[in-house]
Amino acid sequence: MPSKNVINDLLSYASRPVSAEHPEGALSASDIAKFTKARLADSKANNPTYTGLSAFHTLFMGNNLSLLLDTADGDVRSLRTILSEEKFPDGFETS
Repeated sequence: MPSKNVINDLLSYASRPVSAEHPEGALSASDIAKFTKARLADSKANNPTYTGLSAFHTLFMGNNLSLLLDTADGDVRSLRTILSEEKFPDGFETS
């Protein structure tokens, strides 16, 4: 089950403005980088078993995060559904 707290935290980083295409704003590549940096720092500080990411896991993470931008153009409303319900919103079309 997806963590609603992590999803909400990620989406709170959205800095692209509200627009007709993005009624709740949108994430930028910079927003995702800031979230990732904060998340990894939190893991390092608060998880005693955290040992860092291998090159494979870093690449895998980067590819997954880039899909948020490529598939949904960072749209907060769409990503909330995609990430929390693990489905595309009704009527969803890629940019």
